[in-house]
Amino acid sequence: MKLIQITDTHLLADPAARYRGWNTWQSLQAVLGQISARHNDLAGLLLTGDLVHDESVAGYRRLARRLHHFNVPVLALPGNHDRPARLQQLIGLLGRQSGREHRFGDWRVLLMSSHWPGQVGGRITRSERLAIDNALRREAAPTLLCVHHPPMDMGSAWLDRIGLEQRPQVQRWLSSHPHLAAVVCGHVHQAADRCLDGLRILTTPSTCRQFLPASREFAEDDRPPGYRVLQLGDDGQLSTWIERLPDPPVGRPWATQGCG
Repeated sequence: MKLIQITDTHLLADPAARYRGWNTWQSLQAVLGQISARHNDLAGLLLTGDLVHDESVAGYRRLARRLHHFNVPVLALPGNHDRPARLQQLIGLLGRQSGREHRFGDWRVLLMSSHWPGQVGGRITRSERLAIDNALRREAAPTLLCVHHPPMDMGSAWLDRIGLEQRPQVQRWLSSHPHLAAVVCGHVHQAADRCLDGLRILTTPSTCRQFLPASREFAEDDRPPGYRVLQLGDDGQLSTWIERLPDPPVGRPWATQGCG
């Protein structure tokens, strides 16, 4: 069973507008077009936050209309550049099931919000932690946990300053659940696959601009937009990889060259 994660789309109300030099609607369209062409066996889409940068109703509605064509479950959670109430309206427009727990065969997918109103960094509230902890303890099915802010340092000083609050504590808590196959995250605009204290943590490229890994100060990577494919095995094993857009030889039509 195959799921695909897209993240950090940073859409705007005006489809022609640019975010930091990027036409994010155009780059998302290119990503979704590639997914449609390559993955006709798709079972679901995971959207891990920072979906509509300006939190506009128009941005969420346009995203809902575009995703409706996939005709698969769409699971979405908020990032720091989202308005959770409007995000729930997106799910309603898609006619999809809301809530934090979802089934794909023998697998479960849990959605954990790290949205911290008014902050760029993330926080797991006590009520959110209790709800996720209860779900993880209730059943030992192989599970993916999706959250916007990764529960680990990325090795980029500027990015770690706006990361998840109390990352070591969250990491230890999640590591105590052996049937948690992986934590799937957004926020950092780069790919990583790490195992920390037995906990596998996956981060994924944005559908627009990328952040340069291991950079002390902000720097944009020149790699193209991408997404993560997650293959859920009948044996409880997870296979996952990153796919990116090809970089056109004439440059990226969706980005202004040299724009930071």
